[in-house]
Amino acid sequence: MIHRLLVVLLLVPAPALARSLSLVLDPVDMASSERGIAVRTFDGIVRSVARTGDGGRTFEDVADLEAFRLRDARAAAALDGRTLLVAGDGWVLRSTNGGRTWSRVDVPADLSYRKLAFAGSSSSGWLLGLREHGEVGAIFMTLDSGRTFRARVPPREAAFSDFAPVDPLHVLAIDGGSLVRSRDGGASFDPFGAPAGPYTAVAALRRTILAAGRARLVRSEDGGATFESVALPTDVPVTSLELVDDRHAVLTTDAGQTFRSSDAGRTWSRILAAPSGGRPRFLDSSHGVAGGAAVLWVTADSGESWQPADPSHRDEVDTEERPEASVPAAGPAATEPEPPAPAGPSRPARAGHAPGAGRRGPAEPAADSPGLAPGRSRDEAGVPAEALERARRATEQQPRRRRGARRARGEPNWMLEDARRRRRRRR
Repeated sequence: MIHRLLVVLLLVPAPALARSLSLVLDPVDMASSERGIAVRTFDGIVRSVARTGDGGRTFEDVADLEAFRLRDARAAAALDGRTLLVAGDGWVLRSTNGGRTWSRVDVPADLSYRKLAFAGSSSSGWLLGLREHGEVGAIFMTLDSGRTFRARVPPREAAFSDFAPVDPLHVLAIDGGSLVRSRDGGASFDPFGAPAGPYTAVAALRRTILAAGRARLVRSEDGGATFESVALPTDVPVTSLELVDDRHAVLTTDAGQTFRSSDAGRTWSRILAAPSGGRPRFLDSSHGVAGGAAVLWVTADSGESWQPADPSHRDEVDTEERPEASVPAAGPAATEPEPPAPAGPSRPARAGHAPGAGRRGPAEPAADSPGLAPGRSRDEAGVPAEALERARRATEQQPRRRRGARRARGEPNWMLEDARRRRRRRR
């Protein structure tokens, strides 16, 4: 059984935000609602590891990693408050003193390490390393809290693209698009009766299993003895699946869409995005976090609304360059036009990219369905129009970045200079 759920944010900041703010707080691992770690990067170069004890409102740098000359942090894990792991393209670092000092872990340098997850105990975990094109790779196992990792299947022979640990020796994986299972710590993987794929993502929690690909998901609540096929409200390939608890699940797609289920994957609803545009992860059915450019965003209402963990950071988001949703959910309602953008420089927050309350039921109900009050309607993503309007108003009212405020807070001048250079190039 999973001892606790590690919430690892594997976020790639939205391109527009990355252009305006090259300082990125990503990835983030919240071991609890208050405690967690984050990696600070600038233009892809790893600068430091920071720790929070107040839910992300403040971060304290505990280690300077510039001496390692690393790029592209992809995953982080806080095991017990003292043992920390950070992984990226060709490297894994480990600390056993809360982040004050770090050492390299011996792993192949030609893989990009994208996912860290521990199950059953803080000593047993798994690491996914993808090859050059980022599609398939190898799974590595640790039994000593990340001090050593080993691949039971030779990395060059493996074609894994995702995994989901169930207990210290039991792991599910996507191997060449097929759903497979190992009960011997990765020494062997075998198919176990799941419908034919291809699949791109898998999640597991106790006896509940979800596996998804393009437009379709299969689910099991008896440990894989039987499976049920579920149609998804999108035909975009699924890139990640997460079971928050026995009932609540979140999936994201290759187009940045996010859907949420409150009935163990039977029905899915698409909901609004975190303002950062980052992929959100949930600590429980209500509380989630989403990282991105310089700011950590939090929700306490299943993604219905998002606020900066530190309210003083509201002026860090340049609303002039807020990304927009580009791919609506599939289905009959997808032919409806997107609500028009408001006048002025602001753009609407991207719809359908943050997990929200699955209590809205099956995706894409008709506007006159019993679940909606008279006169209410949903857009093509299954999101109430009122919610979209609230998000647009919040975007319009969000203060623009104030350079004076930045100086008052003592922020480094290179951030301002970077922003000025990029604006001059755009002109």
